[in-house]
Order: sequence, then structure tokens, then C-alpha cells
Amino acid sequence: MMAPESYQSDPDLTAIEARLQRWRIGYLLCTIAALGGYFGIRAALAVLAGGILSLFHLRWIEREVDRRLFHRQTGTARGHFLWRLLLLAAVIYAIFKLHWLPLGAVLAGLFTPAAAICIEGIWQLGGYLRQAFSLGASSPPRGTP
Repeated sequence: MMAPESYQSDPDLTAIEARLQRWRIGYLLCTIAALGGYFGIRAALAVLAGGILSLFHLRWIEREVDRRLFHRQTGTARGHFLWRLLLLAAVIYAIFKLHWLPLGAVLAGLFTPAAAICIEGIWQLGGYLRQAFSLGASSPPRGTP
């Protein structure tokens, strides 16, 4: 996502954004391997299809938010948003009705961005807990002069 100078100069936010991309890819690969190994190739293809749909949709949303907020471009994009959502719904409906791929596996792929955010949150929490316990271990006990 292209962002303003103040955002790009913040190393923490840049690192988080880079990790989120890795979490998305890692989650998608692990889910493809797990469901593909357990349920077969159709499930793996379904996760891949859902993951590709979600990543393209997320890229498009990031580009639109960047264009609207950071570059101050205006215009009516309601039709574009509605078109994208209708297209996504139509693809999911077609998969559901035609039984091309297992719907649950497609949904597992569609939840790739949400899973990446949850994984990043757990990663951040673990970092804060490690820091808190390491600071607590090096400080003197309470009540000692």
C-alpha cells in the first residue's frame, strides 16, 4: 500500500505491514497443505481459489483507500465498490451452486487477510509478554531497599 511520508518513515508500521504479507502467504500455504492433505486436491484448489480472490480484493481495497485518503483524489467509486462486491458474491454463489469446489475450503481461503491479522496480533502480544517478563526478571524484588 502506498502511504504518505510520515507512514513510510515509521519503522514499526512498515515492519508490521511486511509481516502481514508474510502471514497471509504463510497461512494460505499451510491451509492449502493441511486441507489438501486431509481432504484431497479439490480442497487444496478451493483454498487457493479463495485465497487468490481475497488477496486480489484486499489489494484493490488498499489501492482505493490509498488513492482516496492519501492522495486526496475524489470521485464517485460507489459503482466500483458495488461491482467488486457483486462479482465476489457471484463467484462464491457459482462455486456453491455448481459444486465445483468445497465451499468451506473456499471460505478458508477467503479468510486469509483476517487470519493474518489474528496471527499478527498474537505475534505482537507475545512480543509484549516477552518484554514484560524480561523486564520483570531483571528488576529488584519489591520491598527491598
